[in-house]
Amino acid sequence: MTEIPKRSIRTCSVHAFLAKVHLKNRTSTEPDTFSFQSPSHSQCIRTHTLRDYIGPATCRCIMDSLPPEIRVLHVDDEPSLAELTATFLHREDDRFAVESATNVTEGLEKFAAGDFHCIVSDYDMPGQTGIDFLTTLRETHPRIPFILYTGKGSEDVASEAISAGVTDYLQKEIGTSQYAILANRIKNVVASYNAQESTRKAEQCFSELAENSDDILFSFTADWRELLFINSSFEDLWGVPAEALEKNPEMFLDQIHENDREKARESMHKLSNGEPDEIEYRVIHPERGLRWVRGQSKPIFDDDGAVVRIVGSVQEVAH
Repeated sequence: MTEIPKRSIRTCSVHAFLAKVHLKNRTSTEPDTFSFQSPSHSQCIRTHTLRDYIGPATCRCIMDSLPPEIRVLHVDDEPSLAELTATFLHREDDRFAVESATNVTEGLEKFAAGDFHCIVSDYDMPGQTGIDFLTTLRETHPRIPFILYTGKGSEDVASEAISAGVTDYLQKEIGTSQYAILANRIKNVVASYNAQESTRKAEQCFSELAENSDDILFSFTADWRELLFINSSFEDLWGVPAEALEKNPEMFLDQIHENDREKARESMHKLSNGEPDEIEYRVIHPERGLRWVRGQSKPIFDDDGAVVRIVGSVQEVAH
């Protein structure tokens, strides 16, 4: 993963911002939009939609994260059982493509040569156990789904598997109904993994966009009492640490010219009542003096039409 620039978002990380929005179930009827400038371009290059980046993780049913072909590596020292498992998994869902190995060494070789969405492994095998296999894989692939599918079920084995980083644990049973359960477990862990990867990529993408913008990008709750997100451009334009804004979300008003402060409050009131707004006003930087800025903001609504948060951008303008 590309390293995010050190010019960090000090007030609220992107992960925390997405978590706040998601956990509070703040689903907007209109995507959050941020208009920002690229450092290398003087004009606004496009209006970015936050949902463009978090959509795969938060706006779709988890099962939509499944690939058209679900590639599974199954490691079991009984070839006939491995073949039977592959057959029944494909019957449950024809998207399954199962490749088998009979021991850990062969499993590691096939894993290195292939591209798998999930690993299913027996526990009790000659030479090395399924836990040994899991431990080795976790050294280089800490998140790939790994299901321990074993006939040797015990609390000790389950505890050892959890400690090693197993994704799921399933005990073998008699009869074919177990394969429906296994198929569902595989699809669940693969879909969950893909959703998490989408979130990680969304966070990285949004972080890079926000931190390479000369504009302030922000999000507040509808009543302006809680800061959800702000990028580090706030400190450049306002000359105030972002942490201070987190402690007192309305303190940004203190740096606005006294003759423009009421205009800013009126704009905040309009936004809280569901009306987008655009205003120009003056900011007094502690060291650089007076600066003109333009704010473009909009309310975000839930499914019932209530305003749940305010998003927007602020950019310095010539005057």
